[in-house]
Amino acid sequence: MKKRTPRVVAALALIAAMSVLAVSCGRDALFWNVSMERPPVRPRVPGGPSQMAHVDDWGGSDVFFVASGSLFWYGRAHSAGGSNWNFNIGLSQPPGRIVDVAATTGFLYVLSMVGTGIEASIWRVQVGVGNPWVQVGGTGGFRTIDAIFADGGTLFAAARGDGAVYSILQLDDNGTITTVPASAPGMLTGAANGFLSTTSGIFDDNGDRLVEGNFQGILAMDSGSAIAVRIDGAAWHLYAVTTGAVTRMNADTSGRLATGALAAWDETLAPDGTILVGTRGGYLEFVLDAGATPPIATRRAPGSFESIRYGNYAQFNASLGRHPVNHLFRAPPGADANRTLFASTQVGGLWSFRSRPGGWEWNAEE
Repeated sequence: MKKRTPRVVAALALIAAMSVLAVSCGRDALFWNVSMERPPVRPRVPGGPSQMAHVDDWGGSDVFFVASGSLFWYGRAHSAGGSNWNFNIGLSQPPGRIVDVAATTGFLYVLSMVGTGIEASIWRVQVGVGNPWVQVGGTGGFRTIDAIFADGGTLFAAARGDGAVYSILQLDDNGTITTVPASAPGMLTGAANGFLSTTSGIFDDNGDRLVEGNFQGILAMDSGSAIAVRIDGAAWHLYAVTTGAVTRMNADTSGRLATGALAAWDETLAPDGTILVGTRGGYLEFVLDAGATPPIATRRAPGSFESIRYGNYAQFNASLGRHPVNHLFRAPPGADANRTLFASTQVGGLWSFRSRPGGWEWNAEE
Protein backbone atom coordinates (compact mmCIF):
# COMPACT_ATOMS: atom_id res chain seq x y z
CA MET A 1 0.00 0.00 0.00
CA LYS A 2 1.30 3.40 -0.94
CA LYS A 3 1.92 5.63 2.04
CA ARG A 4 0.20 9.02 1.97
CA THR A 5 2.32 12.03 2.83
CA PRO A 6 1.10 14.53 5.46
CA ARG A 7 0.49 17.09 2.68
CA VAL A 8 -1.87 14.72 0.85
CA VAL A 9 -3.69 13.86 4.07
CA ALA A 10 -4.16 17.55 4.83
CA ALA A 11 -5.48 18.20 1.32
CA LEU A 12 -7.98 15.38 1.59
CA ALA A 13 -9.14 16.66 4.96
CA LEU A 14 -9.62 20.15 3.50
CA ILE A 15 -11.66 18.78 0.60
CA ALA A 16 -13.85 16.80 2.99
CA ALA A 17 -14.40 19.85 5.17
CA MET A 18 -15.31 22.01 2.18
CA SER A 19 -17.78 19.37 0.97
CA VAL A 20 -19.50 19.34 4.36
CA LEU A 21 -19.58 23.13 4.38
CA ALA A 22 -21.07 23.27 0.88
CA VAL A 23 -23.81 20.81 1.81
CA SER A 24 -24.46 22.73 5.01
CA CYS A 25 -24.65 26.06 3.19
CA GLY A 26 -27.00 24.61 0.57
CA ARG A 27 -29.18 23.18 3.30
CA ASP A 28 -29.13 26.49 5.20
CA ALA A 29 -30.17 28.34 2.02
CA LEU A 30 -33.04 25.90 1.56
CA PHE A 31 -34.09 26.30 5.19
CA TRP A 32 -33.84 30.10 4.79
CA ASN A 33 -36.17 30.07 1.79
CA VAL A 34 -38.63 27.83 3.60
CA SER A 35 -38.48 30.07 6.68
CA MET A 36 -39.46 33.04 4.53
CA GLU A 37 -42.65 31.34 3.35
CA ARG A 38 -45.84 32.20 5.19
CA PRO A 39 -48.89 29.96 5.46
CA PRO A 40 -51.08 30.78 2.45
CA VAL A 41 -54.49 32.23 3.17
CA ARG A 42 -57.66 32.06 1.15
CA PRO A 43 -57.98 35.18 -1.02
CA ARG A 44 -61.10 37.28 -0.63
CA VAL A 45 -60.91 38.05 -4.35
CA PRO A 46 -60.10 34.69 -6.00
CA GLY A 47 -58.76 33.59 -9.38
CA GLY A 48 -57.22 36.14 -11.72
CA PRO A 49 -58.61 39.53 -10.62
CA SER A 50 -58.96 42.49 -12.97
CA GLN A 51 -57.34 45.88 -12.87
CA MET A 52 -58.49 48.20 -10.10
CA ALA A 53 -60.64 51.30 -10.65
CA HIS A 54 -60.67 54.21 -8.19
CA VAL A 55 -63.57 56.56 -7.39
CA ASP A 56 -62.63 59.25 -4.87
CA ASP A 57 -66.17 60.36 -4.04
CA TRP A 58 -68.94 57.78 -4.08
CA GLY A 59 -71.61 59.53 -2.05
CA GLY A 60 -69.06 60.49 0.59
CA SER A 61 -66.96 57.32 0.36
CA ASP A 62 -63.54 56.89 -1.22
CA VAL A 63 -63.41 53.42 -2.81
CA PHE A 64 -61.70 51.33 -5.46
CA PHE A 65 -63.21 48.41 -7.34
CA VAL A 66 -61.85 45.09 -8.62
CA ALA A 67 -63.58 42.27 -10.51
CA SER A 68 -63.19 38.50 -10.41
CA GLY A 69 -66.50 36.80 -11.16
CA SER A 70 -68.23 39.32 -8.89
CA LEU A 71 -67.59 42.99 -8.25
CA PHE A 72 -65.64 43.83 -5.07
CA TRP A 73 -64.88 47.21 -3.54
CA TYR A 74 -62.63 48.46 -0.75
CA GLY A 75 -62.28 51.82 0.97
CA ARG A 76 -63.84 53.95 3.66
CA ALA A 77 -66.65 56.39 4.24
CA HIS A 78 -65.25 59.84 4.91
CA SER A 79 -66.96 59.87 8.30
CA ALA A 80 -66.00 56.33 9.35
CA GLY A 81 -62.20 56.24 9.54
CA GLY A 82 -61.50 52.54 8.93
CA SER A 83 -61.22 50.79 5.57
CA ASN A 84 -63.45 47.83 4.75
CA TRP A 85 -64.45 45.48 1.95
CA ASN A 86 -67.90 45.65 0.32
CA PHE A 87 -69.45 48.02 2.85
CA ASN A 88 -72.80 49.54 1.92
CA ILE A 89 -72.49 52.15 -0.82
CA GLY A 90 -75.95 51.53 -2.28
CA LEU A 91 -74.61 49.32 -5.07
CA SER A 92 -75.84 45.87 -6.08
CA GLN A 93 -73.97 43.24 -8.08
CA PRO A 94 -74.20 43.75 -11.84
CA PRO A 95 -75.62 40.94 -13.99
CA GLY A 96 -73.44 38.09 -15.28
CA ARG A 97 -69.86 37.07 -14.48
CA ILE A 98 -67.82 40.25 -14.02
CA VAL A 99 -64.35 40.11 -15.57
CA ASP A 100 -63.21 43.74 -15.78
CA VAL A 101 -63.93 47.17 -14.30
CA ALA A 102 -63.08 50.78 -15.15
CA ALA A 103 -64.16 54.20 -13.90
CA THR A 104 -64.48 57.42 -15.90
CA THR A 105 -65.19 60.77 -14.29
CA GLY A 106 -68.93 60.12 -14.52
CA PHE A 107 -69.57 56.37 -14.57
CA LEU A 108 -68.42 53.03 -13.17
CA TYR A 109 -68.26 50.41 -15.94
CA VAL A 110 -68.00 46.63 -15.79
CA LEU A 111 -67.42 44.00 -18.44
CA SER A 112 -69.85 41.12 -17.95
CA MET A 113 -69.76 37.65 -19.48
CA VAL A 114 -73.27 36.37 -20.15
CA GLY A 115 -74.88 33.25 -21.57
CA THR A 116 -72.26 30.81 -22.85
CA GLY A 117 -69.42 32.95 -21.51
CA ILE A 118 -68.14 33.72 -25.01
CA GLU A 119 -69.82 37.09 -25.48
CA ALA A 120 -69.31 40.04 -23.17
CA SER A 121 -71.36 43.18 -22.61
CA ILE A 122 -70.67 46.52 -20.94
CA TRP A 123 -72.80 47.75 -18.04
CA ARG A 124 -72.55 50.97 -16.07
CA VAL A 125 -73.89 52.98 -13.14
CA GLN A 126 -73.49 56.67 -12.43
CA VAL A 127 -70.66 57.42 -10.02
CA GLY A 128 -71.96 58.14 -6.55
CA VAL A 129 -75.53 57.22 -7.46
CA GLY A 130 -75.41 53.45 -7.89
CA ASN A 131 -78.34 51.27 -8.90
CA PRO A 132 -79.66 50.43 -11.38
CA TRP A 133 -77.05 48.92 -13.70
CA VAL A 134 -77.70 49.78 -17.35
CA GLN A 135 -76.34 47.91 -20.36
CA VAL A 136 -74.49 50.15 -22.78
CA GLY A 137 -74.98 49.68 -26.51
CA GLY A 138 -74.09 46.00 -26.96
CA THR A 139 -70.77 45.20 -28.65
CA GLY A 140 -70.88 47.82 -31.38
CA GLY A 141 -71.43 45.16 -34.03
CA PHE A 142 -68.36 43.15 -33.01
CA ARG A 143 -68.38 39.58 -31.72
CA THR A 144 -67.31 40.42 -28.18
CA ILE A 145 -65.41 42.82 -25.90
CA ASP A 146 -62.15 41.59 -24.34
CA ALA A 147 -61.18 44.49 -22.06
CA ILE A 148 -62.16 48.02 -21.01
CA PHE A 149 -60.04 51.02 -19.96
CA ALA A 150 -60.93 54.50 -18.73
CA ASP A 151 -59.18 57.75 -19.57
CA GLY A 152 -60.78 60.84 -18.07
CA GLY A 153 -64.40 60.99 -19.21
CA THR A 154 -64.03 58.35 -21.93
CA LEU A 155 -64.20 54.57 -21.83
CA PHE A 156 -62.23 52.60 -24.41
CA ALA A 157 -62.95 48.96 -25.23
CA ALA A 158 -61.04 46.20 -27.01
CA ALA A 159 -63.63 44.93 -29.52
CA ARG A 160 -62.94 41.61 -31.25
CA GLY A 161 -64.53 40.39 -34.46
CA ASP A 162 -64.21 37.09 -36.26
CA GLY A 163 -60.68 35.84 -36.86
CA ALA A 164 -59.26 37.82 -33.91
CA VAL A 165 -59.56 41.10 -35.82
CA TYR A 166 -59.61 43.94 -33.28
CA SER A 167 -60.99 47.44 -33.22
CA ILE A 168 -61.08 50.11 -30.52
CA LEU A 169 -64.44 51.41 -29.34
CA GLN A 170 -64.93 54.57 -27.32
CA LEU A 171 -67.96 55.47 -25.20
CA ASP A 172 -68.73 58.91 -23.87
CA ASP A 173 -70.82 59.73 -20.82
CA ASN A 174 -73.92 59.99 -23.02
CA GLY A 175 -73.55 56.31 -23.90
CA THR A 176 -72.62 57.00 -27.52
CA ILE A 177 -70.36 54.33 -29.03
CA THR A 178 -67.96 55.19 -31.84
CA THR A 179 -64.97 53.41 -33.35
CA VAL A 180 -61.51 54.94 -33.07
CA PRO A 181 -60.34 55.19 -36.73
CA ALA A 182 -57.10 53.27 -36.20
CA SER A 183 -55.75 50.98 -38.92
CA ALA A 184 -55.09 47.38 -37.74
CA PRO A 185 -54.77 48.45 -34.11
CA GLY A 186 -54.44 45.03 -32.51
CA MET A 187 -55.90 44.40 -29.07
CA LEU A 188 -56.25 47.42 -26.78
CA THR A 189 -54.18 46.99 -23.59
CA GLY A 190 -54.44 50.40 -21.91
CA ALA A 191 -55.40 54.09 -22.10
CA ALA A 192 -53.69 57.07 -20.45
CA ASN A 193 -53.57 60.82 -21.10
CA GLY A 194 -54.96 60.47 -24.61
CA PHE A 195 -52.64 57.62 -25.59
CA LEU A 196 -53.75 54.05 -26.34
CA SER A 197 -51.46 51.03 -25.96
CA THR A 198 -52.20 48.01 -28.14
CA THR A 199 -50.56 44.80 -29.28
CA SER A 200 -49.57 46.54 -32.52
CA GLY A 201 -48.39 49.91 -31.27
CA ILE A 202 -49.12 53.17 -29.46
CA PHE A 203 -51.92 55.33 -30.90
CA ASP A 204 -53.36 58.67 -29.94
CA ASP A 205 -57.10 58.80 -29.29
CA ASN A 206 -57.66 60.10 -32.82
CA GLY A 207 -56.40 56.78 -34.19
CA ASP A 208 -52.99 57.94 -35.38
CA ARG A 209 -50.23 55.39 -34.81
CA LEU A 210 -47.22 56.87 -33.01
CA VAL A 211 -45.04 53.75 -33.00
CA GLU A 212 -45.34 50.06 -33.82
CA GLY A 213 -44.78 47.21 -31.38
CA ASN A 214 -46.43 44.87 -28.90
CA PHE A 215 -47.30 47.18 -26.00
CA GLN A 216 -48.95 45.48 -23.02
CA GLY A 217 -49.66 48.39 -20.70
CA ILE A 218 -49.50 52.16 -20.22
CA LEU A 219 -49.45 54.45 -17.17
CA ALA A 220 -50.34 58.16 -17.01
CA MET A 221 -47.84 60.72 -15.74
CA ASP A 222 -48.92 63.99 -14.15
CA SER A 223 -47.04 65.87 -16.88
CA GLY A 224 -49.56 64.68 -19.49
CA SER A 225 -47.13 62.06 -20.80
CA ALA A 226 -47.11 58.30 -20.13
CA ILE A 227 -44.90 55.26 -19.53
CA ALA A 228 -45.53 52.09 -21.56
CA VAL A 229 -44.28 48.49 -21.53
CA ARG A 230 -43.29 46.85 -24.80
CA ILE A 231 -42.77 43.08 -25.10
CA ASP A 232 -40.32 41.85 -27.74
CA GLY A 233 -40.35 38.06 -27.62
CA ALA A 234 -38.37 37.05 -24.54
CA ALA A 235 -37.29 40.65 -23.85
CA TRP A 236 -39.13 43.79 -22.76
CA HIS A 237 -38.52 47.53 -22.57
CA LEU A 238 -39.95 50.70 -21.02
CA TYR A 239 -40.97 53.62 -23.25
CA ALA A 240 -41.65 57.28 -22.53
CA VAL A 241 -44.71 58.46 -24.47
CA THR A 242 -45.22 62.13 -25.26
CA THR A 243 -47.18 64.04 -27.89
CA GLY A 244 -44.05 64.49 -29.94
CA ALA A 245 -42.29 61.14 -29.57
CA VAL A 246 -42.30 57.60 -28.19
CA THR A 247 -38.80 56.91 -26.86
CA ARG A 248 -37.25 53.76 -25.49
CA MET A 249 -35.93 54.40 -21.99
CA ASN A 250 -32.45 53.52 -20.84
CA ALA A 251 -33.33 50.79 -18.31
CA ASP A 252 -32.11 47.41 -17.09
CA THR A 253 -34.98 45.07 -17.98
CA SER A 254 -33.10 41.78 -17.70
CA GLY A 255 -34.53 38.77 -15.89
CA ARG A 256 -38.20 37.93 -15.58
CA LEU A 257 -40.47 39.02 -18.43
CA ALA A 258 -42.83 41.91 -17.77
CA THR A 259 -46.59 41.35 -17.92
CA GLY A 260 -47.71 44.91 -18.69
CA ALA A 261 -48.76 45.77 -15.12
CA LEU A 262 -47.74 49.31 -14.16
CA ALA A 263 -48.39 51.41 -11.05
CA ALA A 264 -47.13 54.64 -9.54
CA TRP A 265 -45.74 54.48 -6.01
CA ASP A 266 -46.87 58.03 -5.23
CA GLU A 267 -50.39 59.38 -5.73
CA THR A 268 -49.38 60.87 -9.06
CA LEU A 269 -46.41 60.00 -11.24
CA ALA A 270 -43.87 62.79 -11.56
CA PRO A 271 -41.08 62.68 -14.17
CA ASP A 272 -38.69 61.68 -11.33
CA GLY A 273 -41.15 59.34 -9.57
CA THR A 274 -41.05 55.62 -8.81
CA ILE A 275 -42.95 53.04 -10.84
CA LEU A 276 -43.71 49.39 -10.16
CA VAL A 277 -43.57 47.00 -13.12
CA GLY A 278 -45.31 43.63 -12.86
CA THR A 279 -43.42 40.55 -14.05
CA ARG A 280 -44.05 36.82 -14.32
CA GLY A 281 -42.75 36.57 -10.77
CA GLY A 282 -43.59 39.57 -8.55
CA TYR A 283 -42.62 43.05 -9.70
CA LEU A 284 -39.68 45.43 -10.10
CA GLU A 285 -39.15 49.04 -9.02
CA PHE A 286 -37.70 51.80 -11.19
CA VAL A 287 -36.86 55.44 -10.43
CA LEU A 288 -37.57 57.67 -13.42
CA ASP A 289 -35.62 60.48 -14.97
CA ALA A 290 -38.06 61.16 -17.78
CA GLY A 291 -36.48 64.50 -18.59
CA ALA A 292 -33.12 63.01 -19.55
CA THR A 293 -32.11 62.38 -23.17
CA PRO A 294 -32.80 59.56 -23.66
CA PRO A 295 -35.14 59.16 -20.66
CA ILE A 296 -33.81 56.91 -17.88
CA ALA A 297 -35.43 54.38 -15.56
CA THR A 298 -33.02 53.22 -12.84
CA ARG A 299 -33.81 49.77 -11.49
CA ARG A 300 -33.75 49.45 -7.72
CA ALA A 301 -31.69 46.64 -6.21
CA PRO A 302 -33.73 43.80 -4.65
CA GLY A 303 -32.90 44.82 -1.09
CA SER A 304 -33.78 48.48 -1.69
CA PHE A 305 -37.43 48.30 -2.72
CA GLU A 306 -39.34 51.29 -1.36
CA SER A 307 -42.56 49.24 -1.42
CA ILE A 308 -41.30 46.62 1.06
CA ARG A 309 -39.10 48.75 3.30
CA TYR A 310 -40.98 47.44 6.37
CA GLY A 311 -40.56 43.83 5.31
CA ASN A 312 -37.77 41.96 3.57
CA TYR A 313 -37.04 40.95 0.02
CA ALA A 314 -36.59 37.26 0.85
CA GLN A 315 -40.20 37.00 2.05
CA PHE A 316 -41.41 38.91 -1.02
CA ASN A 317 -39.45 36.60 -3.31
CA ALA A 318 -40.76 33.46 -1.56
CA SER A 319 -44.39 34.60 -1.78
CA LEU A 320 -45.59 37.10 -4.39
CA GLY A 321 -42.34 36.48 -6.29
CA ARG A 322 -43.70 33.09 -7.30
CA HIS A 323 -46.81 34.56 -8.96
CA PRO A 324 -47.21 36.37 -12.28
CA VAL A 325 -48.62 39.83 -11.50
CA ASN A 326 -51.21 41.11 -13.98
CA HIS A 327 -52.17 44.37 -12.24
CA LEU A 328 -50.78 46.60 -9.47
CA PHE A 329 -52.51 49.33 -7.47
CA ARG A 330 -51.52 51.37 -4.42
CA ALA A 331 -54.60 52.54 -2.54
CA PRO A 332 -54.87 56.34 -2.25
CA PRO A 333 -54.97 57.82 1.28
CA GLY A 334 -58.67 58.64 1.01
CA ALA A 335 -59.51 54.96 0.63
CA ASP A 336 -56.83 53.56 2.93
CA ALA A 337 -54.78 55.59 5.41
CA ASN A 338 -51.99 52.99 5.15
CA ARG A 339 -51.89 53.24 1.34
CA THR A 340 -51.82 49.45 1.01
CA LEU A 341 -50.24 48.03 -2.14
CA PHE A 342 -52.35 45.42 -3.96
CA ALA A 343 -51.44 42.96 -6.73
CA SER A 344 -53.77 40.98 -8.98
CA THR A 345 -52.07 37.65 -9.62
CA GLN A 346 -52.69 35.43 -12.60
CA VAL A 347 -54.44 32.60 -10.74
CA GLY A 348 -53.75 33.17 -7.03
CA GLY A 349 -56.26 35.94 -6.34
CA LEU A 350 -55.72 39.46 -5.03
CA TRP A 351 -52.63 39.92 -2.80
CA SER A 352 -51.58 42.75 -0.50
CA PHE A 353 -48.55 43.90 1.49
CA ARG A 354 -49.71 44.34 5.07
CA SER A 355 -48.64 44.07 8.70
CA ARG A 356 -49.89 40.64 9.74
CA PRO A 357 -49.36 38.55 12.93
CA GLY A 358 -45.96 37.38 11.61
CA GLY A 359 -44.89 40.92 10.65
CA TRP A 360 -45.01 42.83 7.37
CA GLU A 361 -45.54 40.40 4.52
CA TRP A 362 -47.01 39.74 1.10
CA ASN A 363 -49.95 37.34 1.20
CA ALA A 364 -53.41 36.92 -0.29
CA GLU A 365 -55.83 39.65 0.78
CA GLU A 366 -58.32 38.11 3.21
